[in-house]
Amino acid sequence: MSTTKKKIGGITAILLVFVLVLAGCPEDTEPDNKEDPKGELAISGLPSSDENYSVRIFGSDLATTWTAINDALFYHNYLAFGDQSSGNAFPLITKGTGESWKESGDFLVLLLNTYGTTANPRDPIYSYATVKFSQGKASTQFSNFTPLK
Repeated sequence: MSTTKKKIGGITAILLVFVLVLAGCPEDTEPDNKEDPKGELAISGLPSSDENYSVRIFGSDLATTWTAINDALFYHNYLAFGDQSSGNAFPLITKGTGESWKESGDFLVLLLNTYGTTANPRDPIYSYATVKFSQGKASTQFSNFTPLK
């Protein structure tokens, strides 16, 4: 048997062993998220489904003034954020980690309306409310929000 045939046979044997070892490895599986609730804020009674809303979650100690909130937004000093996915639901993501929001307690929620106006208090750009979360979930009414002046 020639040297070339021996090398090919040896390489084939090594590849075969490698394939058999990999075939015996368990496949990666998706984590079971049944124990991992997704953070979500539901806001009932939004003025229009045609609007484009998003939310930012702040600590309850943030002053509710135009300057304080604009500074917090500019410097990204919020804890979590979410964009309206459908209807009144806002899936929440923890800033900095990209993981689902899971906090509990009272938090200041800023509702941002891309198509809002400063001239109409019924359709404001920014409005805020203190919302109680439990394991990242909360629901509230749009009527609980105060337009930011």
